[in-house]
Amino acid sequence: ASAAGQLRDSPFRFSKVTPFKSPLVWLTLGFAVLDGPSMPIIATGDKSSNANDTYVEQLVSSAEAAVDYVCNGLGICDSTRVAVGGHSYGAF
Repeated sequence: ASAAGQLRDSPFRFSKVTPFKSPLVWLTLGFAVLDGPSMPIIATGDKSSNANDTYVEQLVSSAEAAVDYVCNGLGICDSTRVAVGGHSYGAF
């Protein structure tokens, strides 16, 4: 029993490539991938509203700003070859 153990992680793990879900697939297809950007949703401070009242507008504005910065500011992508995706609230 003293020699028994359980391995929870391994340095020999490989990236899992799930078609059309993995950023690696999109990269190989020539798309720019902005993985894990911060796009905070902020409440207006008005007690009669909450952050979800302007959620979509804020999310769209943040995504447009990120794409504009990467494509036009850094010049490292073609704005006609950008896909925007997300999960949970980001999947709107």
